[in-house]
Amino acid sequence: MFLGMDKLQELVKSVGLVEHLSSRELENPEGTGFDLRVGAISVFTGKEMALLTVDKRKTPSTMIMANIAQKDRIVNIESGQYLLATTIEKINMPDFLVGIIRPRSTLYRSGIILSSGQVNPGYIGELTFGFYNASPYTFSMEMGARIAHILFSYVEGNAKSYKGQWQGGRISTEAIETQI
Repeated sequence: MFLGMDKLQELVKSVGLVEHLSSRELENPEGTGFDLRVGAISVFTGKEMALLTVDKRKTPSTMIMANIAQKDRIVNIESGQYLLATTIEKINMPDFLVGIIRPRSTLYRSGIILSSGQVNPGYIGELTFGFYNASPYTFSMEMGARIAHILFSYVEGNAKSYKGQWQGGRISTEAIETQI
């Protein structure tokens, strides 16, 4: 069962469920859940190989190419380009909720694929998504634009709080690391 806006706004006030929400989401929300905005775009740097084994991983190095604080806040994403998009909003997920991320429809209507997952109980931090331009056209996006929607659902039974290494919203690994 997904939580309605009255419950979500109560959780924003009581436990800080989502920080840095736009005034639109606080004052005039629609549907259920909150829209999330892009606060930074990162690109891969270097030529190193990525790695995922049973107990180790390494992601490519990244560098922020644009963020919400910059004066020129428009980013052009070329056809075939893959980037990482990080939200302005910070999630403080209590142990009794899980978050499901869905792209906003303008993205898929424009040929943009937003790769996302769920936000586990206990996760704290900004969210980072894969962002791929599958269209034959350049896609222009302004920092601060709404790119995703998060739905919240109660967890029935006991949940194990997230203890993963992506806690806090980091974007990439610095070296090969052992997964916990």
